[in-house]
Amino acid sequence: MSQVTSILCQFLGVISFQIFCQLPFEWIYFPKGEERRLKTEQREMLIFLFCVLLGVCVGSLTLLILKYPIIQGRALNFLNLFLTPFVVGRSINWLHNRRPSVREAYYLFENVWNAYIFAFCITAMRYILI
Repeated sequence: MSQVTSILCQFLGVISFQIFCQLPFEWIYFPKGEERRLKTEQREMLIFLFCVLLGVCVGSLTLLILKYPIIQGRALNFLNLFLTPFVVGRSINWLHNRRPSVREAYYLFENVWNAYIFAFCITAMRYILI
């Protein structure tokens, strides 16, 4: 029983750590401009690539804060690679849908996949580099 509690606390620690890493970026938005019109697919792809790049950078920076793996065990750490981004992405998207937003803007985590890929890149960088 204590091992299950330990594993659960480790996963909750990772999830809360990633939510706090991702929360400041929830307020980033790109204003809609009349002079620069991109197709919807191009805009979504640029925002997606921005989330990937930002996730890689934040994932690398988190190694300065926590230089050791939070989750012990190879199999659990691999499971963390997919489980944590799913939970964090859904949580951030849920928070995004609950707060007031500017109508004339494109938000970074407006799409759940952007929040997921951001969290996945953080987790992947930590998985690869630790």
